[in-house]
Amino acid sequence: MLALAHVALAVAAPHAPAALAPSDRVVFPIGWSLDLRVYEEPGQFTGCPDGQRNADESECLAAVQEATHALALTLASNDLDMVDAGADGWVPSGCSYSRGHSRRAMFNRNPAGRNWGSYPLVCIEDEARAPVADERQGPAGSTLVAREFSDWAAYYEWRWGGDDGVRKPVVPCVRSSPQSFDCLPSLITIGAFKGGTTGLRYKLLASQQWVTRGENEGNFWGEFPSTIGQTADSDCNIANTSTLYQPACQSKLARIAHDYAGKFGKITTSAERLEFRDLLADEDNHPRKLAFDDSPIYLDDVGLPTAQLIRSVVPDAQILLLVRSAGDVAVSGTEMMLCENPPYSSEHCSPLEVLGCSGAQAAFVRMAQTTLAQGRRRREQLEHDSSNPVDALENDPSHRLGAFLSKGAYAWPLQHVWLEAFPTAQVLAMPSERLWFNESEAYNELTTAALLPFRIRLVNGTRTRPVRQDEAHCKCENTSAFRSFADDCNLNRVYNCVFTRANSHLATLLNASWPLDLNSIDNVLTFDQCKDVGFSDADLLPV
Repeated sequence: MLALAHVALAVAAPHAPAALAPSDRVVFPIGWSLDLRVYEEPGQFTGCPDGQRNADESECLAAVQEATHALALTLASNDLDMVDAGADGWVPSGCSYSRGHSRRAMFNRNPAGRNWGSYPLVCIEDEARAPVADERQGPAGSTLVAREFSDWAAYYEWRWGGDDGVRKPVVPCVRSSPQSFDCLPSLITIGAFKGGTTGLRYKLLASQQWVTRGENEGNFWGEFPSTIGQTADSDCNIANTSTLYQPACQSKLARIAHDYAGKFGKITTSAERLEFRDLLADEDNHPRKLAFDDSPIYLDDVGLPTAQLIRSVVPDAQILLLVRSAGDVAVSGTEMMLCENPPYSSEHCSPLEVLGCSGAQAAFVRMAQTTLAQGRRRREQLEHDSSNPVDALENDPSHRLGAFLSKGAYAWPLQHVWLEAFPTAQVLAMPSERLWFNESEAYNELTTAALLPFRIRLVNGTRTRPVRQDEAHCKCENTSAFRSFADDCNLNRVYNCVFTRANSHLATLLNASWPLDLNSIDNVLTFDQCKDVGFSDADLLPV
């Protein structure tokens, strides 16, 4: 796929914090974390990823406590289990966490122990083997710097008190304990469903350059009380920045930021005290770690009032949308449901396989038509009911089964929600396949768009894309047969028939050519073929 649309805006010099004295600067190794590489077989990897080291025996218990706390994982005991397991065992040499079994801290004194995903090693950046400076720093023009504030009210007084309409590349942090700082997220991934948000999360966490809430998506804004969002729409509307200068509004934003940063941006150490300079990589105040938030349903659940509130709370964050062919999403989602449910028969996971290609294509036509009808209703709400475009569908039982706008017609939520709330340069739409097949290029583009002070460190072996269903753990053990059936019957191309106009609109909105690749012959049937399988002229008209 071609590069995505990213409209660059001029970035003024930030309101830079006072320079920290470089004297006696010692970069403290912040943050023990679990090795998140995906193992296809025991012993596939040896030791921690490049540039990281394992916890020593004396560090092990505290390191496991810190790593599990950061991912909201259970630690069954505050004792360290000592073992002696060799090459025929399952426990790696050194310090690990028994993730799939006892959920305890483990230390294996046998150097022959082999790595395995059920016992992830506990690792930290090794200063002696860390990447050289030019690998840690971002490209020319990256200016993201960290700044400590006394509290969140002080941050909003600074940020909105003299706003000039220009993005401020500042990461605000507030001390939350002697051992921790809370920082607002610099990156928010808004979806989309089955677009690779989980793979992106694993990559960021494995780099040890990012923190977030737990191991799974937190959905902070999707669960945010709509009444608070509506209140903010009248009292703290980004469309009228003069309200953001008011103390009452800044106090409201401070309460939200306290909760948001505390859950998603907590940077901790096991040392007695964490100094702010320990969060920095150099004397220019570039942060060593950043926070991110992600949820594949933000595109689905967040309306304009909440998006405006997000902009008020994190005005300088980068918004990222991962875009995938709607037909691929539909097939992948169907496969996931088949994995979660008992088999349809002794031979088949899905009744679609019994129907044959023509019957399965007809079923996908009906599913696409239902989704299209939902999407048209939601588009009308996005265009005509900007006060709260999503809430009216919350009680619709079909709401989460195939939301047209969040699973393919990406242009409308971008146009009527996210680009209404955020400047174009802060909203990056990227083809999911680019993350999977042009990894370095894609992450470098994200580095540039988000003004990162470092290049994202890509750890080999980390999960990258939505995984194939693990048949050993599926209730139906032959989901791969459905996958082959779907490919042979072109079910993704059938489903994509109703998305061709949406993809054209997305290309126009982004002023980029790559969304039209979603309409290529490899992804969509011809107009006549779409009618032959059961679509009407009305189905193929512009949404």
